[in-house]
Amino acid sequence: LVIALSAGLTVGSFTAFPAANVLSIDEADLQAQLDSTGTVQLNGRDSVSLLEGGSAEWNWSADDKKLEATLTSGTLFFATLADDFSVEVLTPFVRIDSQNSSAVVQMSETGDSLEVFALEHPTLVTFTLDGEDLNSLLVPSNSSMKIPSSKISETLGRLRLTKLTKEFPVFPFETSELTQAEQDVFTASQSAYNDSEVSYLQNQQ
Repeated sequence: LVIALSAGLTVGSFTAFPAANVLSIDEADLQAQLDSTGTVQLNGRDSVSLLEGGSAEWNWSADDKKLEATLTSGTLFFATLADDFSVEVLTPFVRIDSQNSSAVVQMSETGDSLEVFALEHPTLVTFTLDGEDLNSLLVPSNSSMKIPSSKISETLGRLRLTKLTKEFPVFPFETSELTQAEQDVFTASQSAYNDSEVSYLQNQQ
């Protein structure tokens, strides 16, 4: 399925969710969610949102429970804390993998740089060139990383971690520094997870 669109129980630092009720996203339901809200949500928990003005092409893999978003402009938010599905954000020079995390991914207006804001749990960034993986870094929670396409070259594949982190440093940020629209989708995501936890606990009584 390819679609183009413009537009827990807490233990330490980990969150445990009950098993998913739905293991696939129906094609018609996916299209309806994207058309009406710009957001795809599974089991009322994990979600992906394309903010207004953004453009992306979506590819859902039922076998892998993975949603690929080829981001061409604008901002995308994902939250996959419950592991209902995973998300890959694809661009010509970098790939973002959700790995049970939540994050905001911003494409610059010129399309030549990407900025990642890791909100809950680290987010994996993989630098790519002509479709080939060069190297990867984790963006820690509450940290951001800016990735200019001009820094992507074959040299990155030979860099050790220390040098790579100097090329692509991370900086702490506060949620309040995000745009209001980005804060709104993050808040809605947190509410969905809280509601899921409450519902689960009530069903156990």
